[in-house]
Amino acid sequence: ARPDLPAGYGGWQACDATPQELSEGTYCCGPCPVRAIKEGDVTLPYDGAFIFAEVNADRMYWMQQEDGSWKNVYIDKNTVGKFISTLSKLESAQDQREDVTLGYKYPEGSPEERVAVRKANAVGSNRKDAYVSGPSDVDFDLHFDSENTFVGNDFVMELRCKNRSKEPRTIQGRFSASTMYYTGVVADPVAKQDIASVTLKPGETKNLSIKVSPETYFDKLKDC
Repeated sequence: ARPDLPAGYGGWQACDATPQELSEGTYCCGPCPVRAIKEGDVTLPYDGAFIFAEVNADRMYWMQQEDGSWKNVYIDKNTVGKFISTLSKLESAQDQREDVTLGYKYPEGSPEERVAVRKANAVGSNRKDAYVSGPSDVDFDLHFDSENTFVGNDFVMELRCKNRSKEPRTIQGRFSASTMYYTGVVADPVAKQDIASVTLKPGETKNLSIKVSPETYFDKLKDC
């Protein structure tokens, strides 16, 4: 039991063995009560807000406006935290995963899950406009075959665009690829390709892609 926690929070504690940010001046993450993460009690020590985001975050897509401000254009709520795993403790299931998702979060969309998220957002978010976005009826899904892509080979990024509306939609944009440091800081741009006006019929899906050669990226790779 931890004397610095309220009653009922002394069970399993979550730690991140690969800390990405400073916590009170040190690269560490946790320990944080698993129950606190599940209930959205992100103010309990240590690093509750960060760990809660690791298992509950939504992917936010932003577009920079002409005046330099940023506008949220799309929210993907179905990617992060779908499967939370640990190594199975059963001898008969050697090297198999044990699903511990429901230990860290309530079932997606349940009343308990919504309450936990609202509680965490009330004290943890400084972007009041984060969930304010315009209407969106075109889905974008970026695919990259990381398992079959090796350093020194070409790689392809594919953007799947699906029009969910009953009217034609025209999209414009740009592919951009950059190397980055292990900390997540973007380093050098390696490829850029504009997407001219592409029209999608009602219900239509189109795949757009960019191919990047090793001559373009190899000399710009950073240490892992």
